[in-house]
Amino acid sequence: IFADEFLLPIIQGGLIALLLSLILAFVLSRWVADPLQRVVLAARAYPSESLEPIEPHGPHEVQDLTRAFNSMIARVQSSQQSQRDFVANVSHELRTPLTVIGGFLETLAEEGASDPETNKWALTLMTDQTRRMQRLVEDLLTLSRLEDSENLVREDNINIPAMLRELCQEAESLSAGHHRIGLNLDTKTKLMGSMDDLRSAFSNLVSNAIRYTAEGGDITLNWEIRDGQGVFSVQDS
Repeated sequence: IFADEFLLPIIQGGLIALLLSLILAFVLSRWVADPLQRVVLAARAYPSESLEPIEPHGPHEVQDLTRAFNSMIARVQSSQQSQRDFVANVSHELRTPLTVIGGFLETLAEEGASDPETNKWALTLMTDQTRRMQRLVEDLLTLSRLEDSENLVREDNINIPAMLRELCQEAESLSAGHHRIGLNLDTKTKLMGSMDDLRSAFSNLVSNAIRYTAEGGDITLNWEIRDGQGVFSVQDS
């Protein structure tokens, strides 16, 4: 009687409780393990161009871990993109001085040997371009040693008219006589800043104008003081 009325229901209840606990344990383990497994798979798949942020699921601790992983991946991807952009920009910046030096070497080979003034002019500009490349290489070496890019900022006393006259001569060399290069500037302007960065920005605008202006066209470099601010522009035909 005891076995029929008490023991059997207790055993049945215990089995049901065991089954429910097993089911609950499985659900809880998947609730925790599945989001972690997605993080593991994403970590193994990295680097991947198709890697997307993981949607946080599971307990708060697991969601915090997922958000931290997404943030880490975003920072790494941003850093890698910045490195690719920097290498591309430096490659572009190095190409311009090399083109200018090559053009001056051709000038010296053709007509410089019999003209001391041309020799002096070409050698001076080639020296300036060589120093510019040296500064770019020094920045690359500095970047490889530093983690904080703010430490790369350098303040120079910039003589804008002198810089733009050199840039105009550089443009004439790049153009190889296919364009008419003009210069309009306020000759009293000086400012503090990064000379290499400012020159690079100006040089990119001039290089684009030469690249996309038809032969025989006009390209004019302008520098003026407008409402107390320096304004640089490149006008082409």
